[in-house]
Amino acid sequence: MGNIQKLPFLSGCTAAILAGMISYAAGAENQTIYIRMAVMMFLFYIIGVLVKNTVLNTKIEIERKKELEQEEARKKRKQKDEIAGDETVPSQTADLRDEGTAAESKGERDGAGPDLEEEFRALSDVILTRAKE
Repeated sequence: MGNIQKLPFLSGCTAAILAGMISYAAGAENQTIYIRMAVMMFLFYIIGVLVKNTVLNTKIEIERKKELEQEEARKKRKQKDEIAGDETVPSQTADLRDEGTAAESKGERDGAGPDLEEEFRALSDVILTRAKE
């Protein structure tokens, strides 16, 4: 991609050199050769700038389209995951609730204090929010 930045300069110089060589071979005067070379260099520099900008804009558009396609694919995957997640969430929450009640009853049997109950509730809330995401 670095060569595309050099395109205006290279095209201008190449055109000027070719115009100079052709004019010299044709036997033109030096001042005429210099004017032709300057005009050719200017014209082909402008053409090189236009080509460079077109190529760079095309590259940017291609990257944007790829990003949009990737974003659409992510959205579709996310929707599929949400649909699949909605179907599995009730069974997961039921399992988590069963585990939570079993842990609480076991904690009560062991004589655990209210701090342990709060930790279990916080843990279950974290698990539920992760399941919803």
